[in-house]
Amino acid sequence: MKTKSILNKSILNILKGTLVISMICSPFSSDAQDDKGKNKEDGPKSFRELFAEAAYHFEFKSFNLALPVCLQMDSMQPENANTLYKIGYCYVQSANEKTRAIKYLEKALKHATRNYDDLAFTEKNAPQSTYWELGKAYHLNNQIDTAIGTYKAYSTLLNKKHYMQEDIARRIEMCNFAKKQIANPINVEISNLGKGINTKDADFAPILTADESMMIFTSRREVKGAGEANVELDGTFFEDIYVTYNNEGTWSEPEAIGSSINQIGEHDAAIGLSADGQRLFVYKPDGGGDIYQSYLMGDIWTVPDRLSDNVNSDGWETHASISADGQTLYFVSDRKVKGGIQFGGRDIYKSTMLPTGEWSEAVNLGEKINTKYEEDAPFIHPNGKILYFSSKGHESMGGFDIFFSELGADGTWGQAKNLGYPINTTNDDIFYVETPDGKRAYYSSVNVDKGYGEKDIYMIELTDNKEIPLTILKGTMAVSNLEGTPLDAKIIVKDKTTGKETEYKPNSETGKFLVVLPEGDNYEIVYMLDDSTIAQENLELADNSSYQEIEKSINLEGKIDTKASEVTETAVAVVQTPEVVETPEVVEVVETPEVAEPIVVKSFQEFFNYNVKSIKTGSSSYKTLINDLSKFAKQSGSLTLTVEASASKVPTVKYGTNENLSQTRGEAAKATLLSSLKAKGVTVSIDVNINPLVQGPDFNEDAVENRGNYEKYQYVKISVK
Repeated sequence: MKTKSILNKSILNILKGTLVISMICSPFSSDAQDDKGKNKEDGPKSFRELFAEAAYHFEFKSFNLALPVCLQMDSMQPENANTLYKIGYCYVQSANEKTRAIKYLEKALKHATRNYDDLAFTEKNAPQSTYWELGKAYHLNNQIDTAIGTYKAYSTLLNKKHYMQEDIARRIEMCNFAKKQIANPINVEISNLGKGINTKDADFAPILTADESMMIFTSRREVKGAGEANVELDGTFFEDIYVTYNNEGTWSEPEAIGSSINQIGEHDAAIGLSADGQRLFVYKPDGGGDIYQSYLMGDIWTVPDRLSDNVNSDGWETHASISADGQTLYFVSDRKVKGGIQFGGRDIYKSTMLPTGEWSEAVNLGEKINTKYEEDAPFIHPNGKILYFSSKGHESMGGFDIFFSELGADGTWGQAKNLGYPINTTNDDIFYVETPDGKRAYYSSVNVDKGYGEKDIYMIELTDNKEIPLTILKGTMAVSNLEGTPLDAKIIVKDKTTGKETEYKPNSETGKFLVVLPEGDNYEIVYMLDDSTIAQENLELADNSSYQEIEKSINLEGKIDTKASEVTETAVAVVQTPEVVETPEVVEVVETPEVAEPIVVKSFQEFFNYNVKSIKTGSSSYKTLINDLSKFAKQSGSLTLTVEASASKVPTVKYGTNENLSQTRGEAAKATLLSSLKAKGVTVSIDVNINPLVQGPDFNEDAVENRGNYEKYQYVKISVK
């Protein structure tokens, strides 16, 4: 996530000019002091000009831009300790080139002095803080004892009451803890998710559905067609959100989540996901950095809405995680609390869902979680009893480490514990999420040996972890009638031990649902359409039940089909609609012969970016369409389909007119449909009618900044006539 605000380019240019002028007008700016070989007009920049340029980049922490300037300065004055110090500083700040810092800082340290002038381009010595930066470089590169010696040497140079003494002591403390952790690694296997997911740019903050079927993450990769509009002032790309799907252990090619969320020239970061994957929490830099939420409607995400002021504040809200039942939100904020509890900069808070549907006032999680340092990236495990988060406090190896805390029987969080090495390192380790069974985890990290570029996403096999007993109840439920009219579908889960009722909503178009059920309780599951119960069942989960996934399919008549990946004797589902015959250990369902139910084919719709015409045949919704059409064709003996192909009014050079574009989209959809059905073995008569449309607002020369206004009219919709 980016910092709270992004400076306007014109302001930065003014500041840059001011800085350069101040350098030129300094006492050292006379021609006599200029370095040799400077061409006054169009030749190479002088050392003084490069110094001013580097200082400008340092001022705005654009160290990736400052580094090549400093390297050029080094080529002009190879023994300049001030330049060597700045090169080393830039490398320490880099994502994956920190090892390069050591040789420059070691050379600079030989000329470190108390009398250092950072504004003078004639300064050839290094500051005493070179000890501090070199200590960090050793620390980051696991040269722990050398780092400790360097930190101690810096401490002796400073007054005992100097403000840096506390930071130095903290660094030495982290080094000592790092030595213990590295000497006692935990038994895990860490693997890079591969170049299909990761790129040379930063890829980070993975969040997954409870069944690991979908992963959403944030990336700074290039957006095709966006050009300079999606490039930051420091030359990096803006953050955007991507989604990938798990197909029998292989992740699909990531796709941008869509223009309803991703905006060109803005930071959009995925920070939290509900267990069923229907609700996404997004960070946007508006208002100093706020949390937004979006809902999945079919295959399209809604435009994010800002959460209420009980969650967002005038401060910086960076991350969020929602409990599996959707009733508790854990989030990060650096809000200023008048008269309240606050431990450091960013703390972790929680807010609970009120009967009104609003989030309650935020509550600080307390001193066992929060410290006087920074906390970030909370993740509440689906069992609701383990909280993972990152912190610069507690017992840390360096930077952000990942910690966990367990919820006690009294409802309070236990003391945070470090996850251990090699998950944690001396660098920043953050954005950790764990699967419901506790056997795998995903996080983002910088690994020079295994990485593809900057931050990458990794999977961790938690070899020694005990399996967490949870039940995942998932499947599909009818959400429309035979005519295709949407129905108000919901699932009520009642804990028969506590009496607590929780409502879940399946996807309004696909009918997919997912519910997490902790072990040790009895549950009543009620499936409802338009406030009428269509099916009901009981589920009993013993205290010693194992992790399992139970898959259900509920049709309009309330028939429940069950498929379990691992159903034990302690998990018995009793369906109340058919006649049930029970024996002590076996549940046998006896059903009378049924007449074949008519196949219902839901309309398929795919939205396109500008000038795109082709349907994504690998999407789950398209595959469902082809499967349903195949069944329908076999049952009815023929197919009559309507393809509604729409184009917006944004001009198109490629297709000449929008009418041609909409017709081309329709023809492409028809050809794709016929090809897919043929491959599926459908041989019946197929009639495809194309209805080309040009719709939406008149074009107002704003296709980039307001493309969402047009893309809702750029689609193909396929339905059975």
